Amino acid sequence: MDFRLLGPLRVNDGHQDRLISAARQRSVLAALLLHANRVMSSDALSADIWDGDPPPRARATLASYVMRLRQTLGPVASRRLHTREPGYLLEVHAGELDIARFRAHSERGHQLAAEGQWTRAAAEFRAGLDLWSDQPLVNITSDAVAMYAREQLNEQWLITVERCIEADLNLGRHDRAAVELADLVRRHPLRERLHHDLVVALYRSGRRADAVAAYRAAHKVLVDELGVNPGLELQTLFRRILNDDPSLLDVTPEPIEIRPAAGVAGRPRVPVPAQLPMAPEGFVARRAELATLRRLLVDGRTAEASVVTVTGMGGIGKTALAMAAGHLFADEFPDGQLFAELQPGGVPADPDQVIGHFLRSLGFASADVPSRGDDLLGLYRSALASLRMLVVLDDVHDVAQLARLLPGSSACRVIATGRRAVFTPSSHMIRLTPLTDADARTLLASIVGEFRLRAEPEAVEMLLHQCGGYPLAIRAVAGRLLARPSWTIAATTERLASRATRLDELRAYGMDVGAGLSTSYQLLDGIGATLAVKPVDVLRELARLDADRYDVAGVSELVHATVDNARTALEALVDVHLLTSPAPDNYQMDGLVRLLASGTS
Repeated sequence: MDFRLLGPLRVNDGHQDRLISAARQRSVLAALLLHANRVMSSDALSADIWDGDPPPRARATLASYVMRLRQTLGPVASRRLHTREPGYLLEVHAGELDIARFRAHSERGHQLAAEGQWTRAAAEFRAGLDLWSDQPLVNITSDAVAMYAREQLNEQWLITVERCIEADLNLGRHDRAAVELADLVRRHPLRERLHHDLVVALYRSGRRADAVAAYRAAHKVLVDELGVNPGLELQTLFRRILNDDPSLLDVTPEPIEIRPAAGVAGRPRVPVPAQLPMAPEGFVARRAELATLRRLLVDGRTAEASVVTVTGMGGIGKTALAMAAGHLFADEFPDGQLFAELQPGGVPADPDQVIGHFLRSLGFASADVPSRGDDLLGLYRSALASLRMLVVLDDVHDVAQLARLLPGSSACRVIATGRRAVFTPSSHMIRLTPLTDADARTLLASIVGEFRLRAEPEAVEMLLHQCGGYPLAIRAVAGRLLARPSWTIAATTERLASRATRLDELRAYGMDVGAGLSTSYQLLDGIGATLAVKPVDVLRELARLDADRYDVAGVSELVHATVDNARTALEALVDVHLLTSPAPDNYQMDGLVRLLASGTS
């Protein structure tokens, strides 16, 4: 079988091309291919192919499309299209989907480039790019199916093109690169990396005046379109050209041997680490936070931070954001991704044991890995010094644990999640708050289907209020609704109406909102031991009040403490995300935290 999406959708069953002339059938097949080997619910599929506005009796209409699609695919290919509750699954084997083949070639090219094997890297990149015949999904009319995938794929194409040209430049293929880059710069005038490489290619081709003109053209377009000057790397390149820096002509066309760290036995070649757990299905919110992570960690060569810590209450979506970002940015880290859960079972992990695991993942033999101490840390930082890797540290216990696990090289990037605020001199903090009403509704619709929400708008509004903007709560409720298609949303809101049992209702399929909140609550045991006023006592007193906003003076009277002692306890609650502080000496508590703290769950 051969499935193609990098251009018009095409299917070959091993004997002949199967022509799919009906636009809706193409949209159904494209959506299933983009979710290959995963069940896609009928509701989600309907929302996609009708761009979020499915007609009445959408399920029945969809079933008829699937039936006709099976007929069109023929006896061989149709056996791959399965009906699986709550929808459909398309079975695709390794190597049968062109997108997967493209990504495999690109990944191998990145690995070979990192090893300095430019000839082989260029061949891999070209093999991947040759799979493209046009814009991806060009004959798919459903925007919901095509647009987001097309945007992602085009970005991956550009990154692969840039790395391919980098390989060509290292192989001395300057004339070829200059021709290709001139066209790319016209089509992508704001892509600074392309301008940089065009200037290099022209200069190395003996066209110094053209290189200067190309720089001035880049400067003009960036100032005219964005109001910014070229970045430091491009400006430095220009100065080197004006000074006729001889090192600009240096080319190393042969592979460079990568040697292990001094005193360490040779390492066998191992697969590029890709340790991230599966990205959350249906991750549709947090687009602002994803954009911030991209700006901070990976945008060009101007990333603003080496470490980003993501903090927030249990169940607020810290791990989901880290996983989504890690998978979305994977191509930016050709040497791979390392992952560690730092409080498995609620017990803080020994950072030296985590380092040992990372080193073995990078190909070091166990006998060559010190058990702990400065030698272990030095080997870890040396191993990562020449690599561009993403390290994801989930559920950090404290700053000391985080600091021990940080690479020494700024080429590596770290995303760390934690229930308490953790911060280092090299880090930037993102604090997650509950989802906005719009994002919460989008998340719910992505799971249960837009048309189901439109049938009960008032009940949906109440349900989202009861979930408090917590992604885990929304997913738990949505899971129940998806498994019970005859239930109304109003019936679910009635079950959630009781404050005494709401947290019990927000528990389904391994998702437990109360347990997530309790992880933050349990941090108070250790914090309160050294304070004059125990934060847990303050939280319980506040939960009994018929208010959701408090000032420090009122709290000091409530708990019979000095203002300073009350403020210290309140700030401790902010640090573990059980309260928020919209202004100095002012504090707020959300509804689900109140349920937990009042002991009514």
